[in-house]
Amino acid sequence: MRLATCWAYVREFEINKYLHEIDDNEDDIELVAESLPTKEEVIKRFDNKQCTASQWLAGLKQTINDFSLFIQYSIERKDPQAIEFLAQYKTKTGRNFFSDAGNPKMIALKIIKRGKIANDTEFYMLKEILSDLDQTILSKDQSAQAENMLGRFEFGDTQ
Repeated sequence: MRLATCWAYVREFEINKYLHEIDDNEDDIELVAESLPTKEEVIKRFDNKQCTASQWLAGLKQTINDFSLFIQYSIERKDPQAIEFLAQYKTKTGRNFFSDAGNPKMIALKIIKRGKIANDTEFYMLKEILSDLDQTILSKDQSAQAENMLGRFEFGDTQ
């Protein structure tokens, strides 16, 4: 499953990023690791009936979408950590991260072209894109269309 692969590398990146931001306080390090469960820890949650596979998958997809947007914006700013993350992902997996995780721009444009938001994951992706006033993913017209679609989805209008 490509999402599980994406998650493993996103998790590693996030933990390393936080380790640089926090002191060597063991409690802080443990808290970061606990908030980013491994695949094995998630399976354990299934076994203990703490969540269903569909709940975890929806959360995982949303997390990876958020991270993909973060990487997209970071690359536009030429952030060396984001560039390094993509290079390491390619080296370790032989694949492009955005091919596995989904390219936020391509996903957003498909939603706009379709004219309808299909689910909460798409809703939050568009909402996140539009919350960045400096975003370059959508044109002015596309942004206006996305705003309209967000409102319709949020208030249950299925047209």
